[in-house]
Amino acid sequence: MIPTAFSVLMMRGPDPTTRDPERLFVLIYDDGGPFHVSVTNAVEAVVRDVYTSQRLDKYQVRPRLTYRDSDGQWDGIAVRNGEFVGFVGLGAREPEDAIYKALMLGDRFPIDRSDQNGGRDAV
Repeated sequence: MIPTAFSVLMMRGPDPTTRDPERLFVLIYDDGGPFHVSVTNAVEAVVRDVYTSQRLDKYQVRPRLTYRDSDGQWDGIAVRNGEFVGFVGLGAREPEDAIYKALMLGDRFPIDRSDQNGGRDAV
């Protein structure tokens, strides 16, 4: 398989839309080119790599994964038990818009609800 090129930016902070003291967003940038598989086409491997390399299990809140595809559009990645389960259409052109749209989806944004971190279901 041709490798996937991507970079990750993690953002933490309070959630203005809920009483949750903190939210964690993982922004995945598709840095690929003609010799790389896109994040979209290798999403299962990308999710596993991000969960492992960023040690997402150490956080007390569940991350929301968003990614910029090779066309520059931001969408969400639904994860359960650290594994990819589907895409979340956000249709954003800027990362700030993707975060806002993910926040506005609230509990409708499918998130990891594994029993890690004491079984907390907060994002």
